[in-house]
Amino acid sequence: MEFMLKPVTMGMKWLLWHDLLKRAKKRLEDAKKKISVGKISGVVGTYAQVPPEIERHVCDSLGLTPDTLSTQVISRTGMRVTSLPWECWVCD
Repeated sequence: MEFMLKPVTMGMKWLLWHDLLKRAKKRLEDAKKKISVGKISGVVGTYAQVPPEIERHVCDSLGLTPDTLSTQVISRTGMRVTSLPWECWVCD
């Protein structure tokens, strides 16, 4: 059985690199949406010092989404970005 190898041109390399950058940009935009969360609801999240309306106003002015439920810290659930750009170099 004989295999016919095809040459890899510089144009093909540039297209692969361009596609890799487009996918990486999309992953970064998706990650930004996931991590753009804010919280100023107090130490334990009870709004004892700051009402929810102020938190909403501050988060909106900063381009953040107010956290729906938080304690001392914002929950990191759903913030993990699993596919990193450099992993694709190994896979491609």
